[in-house]
Amino acid sequence: MSDDRTIGQELNQEEVLARVRSNSLPLEELARRYGRNGRPAADALPADAIHDRLETIVFLVLSMRRSVRPSAEALAWFPAARVEALFEQIERVSRTSLDLAYQVCVFAPEMLRHLPDDEIQDWVLRLLEVYDKKGSQGCIRALQGIDEYAKTLTERRCRVRLADVSTVLDAFTLGLAGRRLRLESAEAAYTDTETLYLPETLSAFDNRDDNFRLYKATIAHLWAQTWFGTWRESVVERLQGFADPHRGLALFRSLEGLRLDARIAR
Repeated sequence: MSDDRTIGQELNQEEVLARVRSNSLPLEELARRYGRNGRPAADALPADAIHDRLETIVFLVLSMRRSVRPSAEALAWFPAARVEALFEQIERVSRTSLDLAYQVCVFAPEMLRHLPDDEIQDWVLRLLEVYDKKGSQGCIRALQGIDEYAKTLTERRCRVRLADVSTVLDAFTLGLAGRRLRLESAEAAYTDTETLYLPETLSAFDNRDDNFRLYKATIAHLWAQTWFGTWRESVVERLQGFADPHRGLALFRSLEGLRLDARIAR
């Protein structure tokens, strides 16, 4: 693998782990992945100090092909408090398995990169449960999937359930004007002019407030279809006159969306 990558080129996860296990990542890659605006944290610990601390924990399983130096150099970009807290978790793992503790050292920079501080201890406990059931290989697979785990965690934290906010949304719908429309859950958002069908959950955004606002925006648009006459004529019959009805439907949706946006804005 060549080391002459230019700034801005990304290494995939397999390439990163190969570098971490063998030799250090280029400075540019460290800055991109772990820096804040390309710089280490103001209170970051020196790489040598981190290296000594990691070696103290897992020195019994180190070898010519197993080094914690690359991890130390990556961890030297993070705030000191985050790294100190991670030392405690690695020590916790070492009391169960030194080999697993070494693997945690290898993945430590990615753990800090993807997980918030208040989730790291739970992640480590989960990892130890995986070790009890599936051994080291199961843990390595879990560590390799830490980015996906973090995405799932974010979605879970930010997800809004229709059942939890239906009372507020029902009042919002009533306040738009016109007759009362029922709210029901469905796989996709649509209306039959009597009921507004909404997804059971929303997690499109990385915070709950925006996902709640997305529910309100969706309701406003579905209400607008009933209030501003989207269904006063048979759209299906009109589309039959197109040589390509699917393209006609796409065109109708685009133009009708613009019309409704303008009516709502007024």
